[in-house]
Amino acid sequence: MKLKLNLMLLSFLLIYSVPALAEVSVGGKVEANINTVFSDDGDLKTFQEEKLNLELFLPVKGDTEANFEIDLSNQSDGGVKTRLKKLYLENHFSNFDLSLGRQPISWSFGSLLNPVDFSLGAEAMDEDTSAKNVDAAELYYPFNWNTSFTSVVGIPNTGKTKVGVRGRTYYKGYDLSLNYVNDATDKDMSRVGISAKGDIASVGAYGAVGYYFEQKAPTYLIGIDYSFFLNDVNKITVQAEYLHDQADFLESVLGEMLSLDGASIANLQVPRDLLAIMSKYDIDDFSSIKAFVVTSPLDDVSTLLGGEYHSQLNSNLDFKVTLSTLTSKNKVWNIDKSDLYKGQLGVSFEYSF
Repeated sequence: MKLKLNLMLLSFLLIYSVPALAEVSVGGKVEANINTVFSDDGDLKTFQEEKLNLELFLPVKGDTEANFEIDLSNQSDGGVKTRLKKLYLENHFSNFDLSLGRQPISWSFGSLLNPVDFSLGAEAMDEDTSAKNVDAAELYYPFNWNTSFTSVVGIPNTGKTKVGVRGRTYYKGYDLSLNYVNDATDKDMSRVGISAKGDIASVGAYGAVGYYFEQKAPTYLIGIDYSFFLNDVNKITVQAEYLHDQADFLESVLGEMLSLDGASIANLQVPRDLLAIMSKYDIDDFSSIKAFVVTSPLDDVSTLLGGEYHSQLNSNLDFKVTLSTLTSKNKVWNIDKSDLYKGQLGVSFEYSF
């Protein structure tokens, strides 16, 4: 069903774009990545990946626009992996917007880990993941400038329908939302959630509470963020949050974050109480340093540490170095022995066009 839907959308997109091919432009980026993994028994494994991202910038026709974006990457076995990120049509009606196809969907509110998103792990630790791109129909209805309603009907890989609704409003400077997701696509993770975000004095504060029906388990999150300038250039941003995950939704989220050679880690056992802290220092307008820690203070102080140096070498070329390490005294962060590792070092170049 999904394949037929994507082929139909691709046909519409081609029909839509052919009359105006002269107005179509192509953009994207080329990436070269080298990742070295330090295993638990001292072995080193190196993974090399080249990735091509292509995006078509199509002309808007009246109230309708089309979007297409795809990733192509080589694999260690010599094959090529294709990831369709966007293939959808969006129409802006007089009172609402309607989009259909593979599209990015996220109900984020600025947290590092979100227990009440439409797709769990769509955004994690300030990074997008593959879970953000969903085959779905989305309706967005704004009541006024600060209040809206969103409805999503998704068709995941299992073929089972996933449905979500969200109401959002601003009240006295606070961003408030209430949502419900019927998610029985893999194991039943149907849930209801609320989130809130605003400022208390000069500090940003946010929180979320969710309840998972099948697990009969609550999740809750509370966090703060603060930024300041050392001078006109050097900006420091600090964000910290505490998450209690009784529904165990983080297993798949962090499993993808710690993925090796493009494959998520299976059977990752994550502590239920986590403290996440992220800080960023802007060296200048073109380079920055970011560091994060995810730890389990109420378990055995299992800790995930990571850092990133990013530099824009020129207007089109970016350079990045990443480093992460995972420690656990009592194996609370437990991975199958074949996949267990102590750390990972990555170097990448990215050219945009």
